[in-house]
Amino acid sequence: ITYCASQGNSVADELIARVQFAGIDNSSTGGTGYQNFTNISGNVVRGSSYSISVTPQWPGSKYNEGYAVYIDWNQDGDFSDSGETAFTRTATQVTPVTGTITVPANAVLGATRMRVAMRYNAVPAACGSYNYGQVEDYTINISAAGRMEETAQPGITLYPNPVGGNVLNVSGVNTNATYRIVNTLGQEVGKGTINDETVDVSNLAAGTYLLEITSGENSAVKRFIRN
Repeated sequence: ITYCASQGNSVADELIARVQFAGIDNSSTGGTGYQNFTNISGNVVRGSSYSISVTPQWPGSKYNEGYAVYIDWNQDGDFSDSGETAFTRTATQVTPVTGTITVPANAVLGATRMRVAMRYNAVPAACGSYNYGQVEDYTINISAAGRMEETAQPGITLYPNPVGGNVLNVSGVNTNATYRIVNTLGQEVGKGTINDETVDVSNLAAGTYLLEITSGENSAVKRFIRN
């Protein structure tokens, strides 16, 4: 996904010095009017609320700064949908600027973009450039409310476990049973129908996962490791 460009044209008088949100705690100095910190990520859960804190830095005199945080909740490559202006603060010299962001209950699961922007004397838009200020982008991992737990189901066996190849065998399941795979963040990373007692795991990175198997009104959860 390619997001619109956004930047401050000068950080000589003001810049973002620190961003804290959902496990992100990133301090930075200098740089350019746009900084890509998408290698830094925070983890959030649908329906939960998190504190946001943005600390400005003024190399010289203090100025009034406006702030905005945009999050692409539906992962469609823009920040223009309802609720994606996650936080704003009109121009102020308060430091740090703090608030609360609530994750929508229908936010799309997985990794998405968060944009933090500061602009001299005005609330910054999600896109475009302005004379003074700075923009920083981060990654947010969205997971479902609650965590699945492994359940005792003696009749169902996963093998090989750990699985080193591309196929996980599942014995003891009914024909046309469905499955979904969830990672340790609670994110759904796979789903489908169990055909010939096998599940394709070729797209999974190495790690620990939970396999939820559903047949009619019955379900079971089994843990497996992908090497």
